[in-house]
Amino acid sequence: MAIGWGVFVVAIGATIGFGHVKCYRMPTASMTPTLQSGDNIVTEGLSARGRKPQRGEVIVFRTNLLSKIGRDQVYVKRLVGLPGEHLKFQEGDLFINGVRTPVFNRAGEIHFLKTRTSSPSPEDGDFEVPPGQYFVMGDNSAHSADSRDFGCVPGESILGRVVYCYWPTDHAGAIR
Repeated sequence: MAIGWGVFVVAIGATIGFGHVKCYRMPTASMTPTLQSGDNIVTEGLSARGRKPQRGEVIVFRTNLLSKIGRDQVYVKRLVGLPGEHLKFQEGDLFINGVRTPVFNRAGEIHFLKTRTSSPSPEDGDFEVPPGQYFVMGDNSAHSADSRDFGCVPGESILGRVVYCYWPTDHAGAIR
């Protein structure tokens, strides 16, 4: 049996109405080339409630539980480290539990570069992701404030994942 358009429209409206779908505007270029400053994005929050976040996803999260940020904002970053993992960054490559683990965006493999402000940086040694927390980075890692600067993101701070860029139209498409 096919679902009618009316049921589909009601389901989408309810999803938006309950805050499971939200729109944001990227304020910085920390996620270039995946997202650029000024891009308008759509996020969905159902996955944050129904399953654990997965490595490689571009997520949105609140910063209110991150003491180094000092104010409640919404950030967009790529999830690279899961609870309990040991991370090491060496010459732009990510090693998880001693195994080189490539992470990709639409331009190909991401090489994670050290910022001038990262301190302490996981490039200075192994970094352990605490239970219930996640390590996030910007795709444009040399110009990104991320877990190297403000620490790991508690799972309860994750609002959902970025699924689509709708504006400007030359950047429009599904987020990978």
